Amino acid sequence: MGHTLFLLFVWHAVCCSAYSFSTPEAKNGVKLENSDSLEFMSTLVQIDSLVNSDPVKALSLSNNLLLYGQKVGKNSWYVAKAKERMGVCFYYLDDLGKSNKYYSEALVLFDSLGDRLNEALTLNNLGWNYRVQQKNELATSFFERSLEIFDELKDWKRVSGVLNNLGTAYRRDTGRLQDALVVYHRSLDINQGSGNRTWVAYNLNNIGLIHLDLQKYDSAILYFRKAAVMNATLSNAEEYCKNQLNLGLAFLEIGQTDSAEIYFAISRDVLDKNDFPKTEYVYNDYQYVLQQDKGNYRAALDFYIKKVTYEQEQQKQESENDLIDLRVKYETSKKEKELEAAQYQTILQKRMALIILLSSVIILLVVLYHKKTVWAVQNKRLNKELKEKIIELKLLNEENERIKHNLRKLVREETEIILSKNEKLRKYAFINSHKIRAPLARILGLIHVINLEEHHLKNEEAFYKLNESSRELDDVIRDINRMLLEEEESSIKHEKK
Repeated sequence: MGHTLFLLFVWHAVCCSAYSFSTPEAKNGVKLENSDSLEFMSTLVQIDSLVNSDPVKALSLSNNLLLYGQKVGKNSWYVAKAKERMGVCFYYLDDLGKSNKYYSEALVLFDSLGDRLNEALTLNNLGWNYRVQQKNELATSFFERSLEIFDELKDWKRVSGVLNNLGTAYRRDTGRLQDALVVYHRSLDINQGSGNRTWVAYNLNNIGLIHLDLQKYDSAILYFRKAAVMNATLSNAEEYCKNQLNLGLAFLEIGQTDSAEIYFAISRDVLDKNDFPKTEYVYNDYQYVLQQDKGNYRAALDFYIKKVTYEQEQQKQESENDLIDLRVKYETSKKEKELEAAQYQTILQKRMALIILLSSVIILLVVLYHKKTVWAVQNKRLNKELKEKIIELKLLNEENERIKHNLRKLVREETEIILSKNEKLRKYAFINSHKIRAPLARILGLIHVINLEEHHLKNEEAFYKLNESSRELDDVIRDINRMLLEEEESSIKHEKK
């Protein structure tokens, strides 16, 4: 239906405004430097301005964000935010597989960091991707989880947006039309409370479509008319045109072709003044049905041809877009490979630097260990030599003590011998000077007396020789006494030493 483009705009507005409602300072306590943090947030804004017009460049900037995030750590808020932005870029590059991959990785990080707001936004984006892939059950599951968190946060603006996405998912499942009606009514209440008339008109139109699906034509017409009045006051021409077409379809369903033609004519006037290709296609489709019902097969054929022509143009455009997408994907893949190569080169350089550092440390440790071993051997050898020297010194000390003891013994013995000799010398000197010399003195005295008395014996030769011998003996005794005296003085001096 013609509401897809409008919902796409809604979803894009939600995902692109995510960064402005959450700041890294409130997350896991890890921050970049101020300059880096400012550059990070500035790059987020730049990505949001480019993601629709130049998703390849936006993806390149998202890769830069990832590098910033890795400066903090692989589990940082910055890495999560960069991956979330890469998911957005791949969505616009029509690569929903990679978009889901990066959204899922970002979701895990936001959950681990306790960032509930970004977790809910990422859940909503994943739901939208699965809706585009027509995996309605998965889309519904992610929308419901996102809605639960936004309800907890009481973020009513985003609650309304997710309710609209969930209503569209429920509406695709014919068994959940009543659930779709409930969530659209809740969104309507929120938007009426906030005074957001654009979203009020959107909700009224969707409620009218569900009533149309339920074949409640009167209430459907009522909601379409309310939406048309509001869009007219808002000067929202395309949505007003859609409302008129929906009114015409409702009357066509109940067989009131005249009323249907009136509303189709009103929508025709709007289309003539504006270029709304998709709405033009819806108009041709409804007119084709109307003209068939009226039996105007020629007119029906004209509208069918217009319808088919538009479809062919769309197919051609889609083919061209697919070709452009393939080129973009090729360029993106090429840049990713270049980035991966650069990252690998950086990692390799870091690893080489680490290997060199570790090698240097190991070499240093080996050198230190070698020196330590050499020192240990040298110390062991020196200790052994020292012990040997100590033993030698002990032996020398013992030898010295023994020698000193022997010397003392020798000194004592020599002293005793000297004392004994001195004693003998004294005794000999006493004998020589008293016991020997006394008789000699008496002999000499007698000879002297004989000489004085002029005794006749003095002329005797025997007396003469006796006198000479007595004097010689006296000289010898005197020499012996002198020598004994000198020996005694020498012994006394030796004893003092």
